[in-house]
Amino acid sequence: MDVMTYKNYVAHTKYSADDVFVGHIAAMGDVVGFHGESAEELRAVVEEAVSDHLDNG
Repeated sequence: MDVMTYKNYVAHTKYSADDVFVGHIAAMGDVVGFHGESAEELRAVVEEAVSDHLDNG
């Protein structure tokens, strides 16, 4: 499992058997799940999830 950080939030990610990256962000009051087909897409969805959480708190 790999770790990605954005704005002090930590996302745990892994490459699944379905050939996609999957992961979750904890410590947001909820667990937010996400997936992407490339590392670049994964980074974008993590940033979007954290930004949405901060905007809608």
